[in-house]
Amino acid sequence: MANLTATAQFSRKAFVVSMIVLSVALAGFLAYTFSASLRDSLFPPPIVAIAAFGKLPPVSFSEGVPAPANVSYTLETISGNLPALPSIVNVFGIKQPLPSFGDLEETKKLAIAGGFRDQTGTIGTKATFVNSQTGTTLTIDTVSKNFSVSSDYFNNQKVLSGHPKTEEEAISSAKRYVNGFGLSDSDFPKANIKTFNLKVDGTKLSDVPSVTASNLIQVNFGRADLNKIPVIYPNLKNPNLWVLVSANGVVAAKDSLRTIQKYKFSTYPLKGVQKAFDDLKAGKASYNKVLTGTNFPIRSVSLAYLETGVSQAYLEPVYVFKSDEDLFAYVNALDDSWIMAAPGPNTNTSKF
Repeated sequence: MANLTATAQFSRKAFVVSMIVLSVALAGFLAYTFSASLRDSLFPPPIVAIAAFGKLPPVSFSEGVPAPANVSYTLETISGNLPALPSIVNVFGIKQPLPSFGDLEETKKLAIAGGFRDQTGTIGTKATFVNSQTGTTLTIDTVSKNFSVSSDYFNNQKVLSGHPKTEEEAISSAKRYVNGFGLSDSDFPKANIKTFNLKVDGTKLSDVPSVTASNLIQVNFGRADLNKIPVIYPNLKNPNLWVLVSANGVVAAKDSLRTIQKYKFSTYPLKGVQKAFDDLKAGKASYNKVLTGTNFPIRSVSLAYLETGVSQAYLEPVYVFKSDEDLFAYVNALDDSWIMAAPGPNTNTSKF
């Protein structure tokens, strides 16, 4: 009888423990389900559609350097082969400015924050201001807030006789300058900032090897990566955000950035690295600077987004064929079946 009693007691205890474990597991499952449901209702995950924007216009290469004829392309990657790259990539929407006369009062506040207090005129959506202390002129769009700063630095004796102190100080000066116009450092990481030492050579600027030989330092700002893919510009010396710094301060600048809608995107198929290589050899490419010579050794191939200074409705990818001395060649990356046909001579299919 004692054995039967002990067995019954053990069975009851085991049953109670099992029910407790089951209850805890059920409570945990219900809590997880509820929290996941609440999370998705408050922060719904983005819906990734395939080619939701339909056919897209080809990336504009108008700001780059046309691919020259009779170039010899040699594949000199580490492996000796073309790399394996993703077969799909996101395309992002770019915010289009609404047709309006702009906000002149807001523009004035921005100009004052940038050191320009005297307005000299307004033509359409373009307002101009001057900084009498630095001799610089600001032209700013009252709608997009894109701006350019200019001065007669080719004939400025302080510029011609001076040398910037260091590249680090030029970068700091350029950062402070663009911050004054509301641009954030976080959008332009240090690793993506590039400098060029320049010397005034008559009516043009020439590259020089050191700061001590220069009159100016051009500071180019590169955007932060998107999904680990870099955002690049068509022309090495003419990005969408740059500042020209002398020993006495900023003498010129340009901002033609677009607002990338990071949460408005769709996935598109790519043409593949081999097809892109064939397009490169067929001259269907653009360079970021002039090729010297006739040989283009390919050191690596990667994907990037090409942000142009001209109007574009979408931020699209390109294949980047990297050579030596910062020489890149760009090829449209989207599968050709998703690219709009070029309009005829009397046809306007622009969506902008």
